[in-house]
Amino acid sequence: MTDSEKRLLRTIICDRREIALIRLKDNTKYLEVCKRQEKSDDYVEELLNKLEEDERISIQDHYEGEVEKTNFEFNEVYLQGLHDTIKILALLGIFNIDVSTNIL
Repeated sequence: MTDSEKRLLRTIICDRREIALIRLKDNTKYLEVCKRQEKSDDYVEELLNKLEEDERISIQDHYEGEVEKTNFEFNEVYLQGLHDTIKILALLGIFNIDVSTNIL
């Protein structure tokens, strides 16, 4: 797969992710989690402000790192699912490609 094909595929994946995020706006459980997070934001901010600056920065850095790590993991899970789907479709004869080809 060429670099331009990889970029195109990643663009498609980003577009699909945007569609999924739009669907979340109708998910009541997701919206409930968002509301709980919003309610606790001020309280957590107050607690963080009671800490020394270096302690506060360490905690914020830790949680930002966790979010970044989770994003990497979700991206890889999505790509693996896409890869597996294409392999399954190829095994079913939908495509005329060798399923051992590493497309991603």
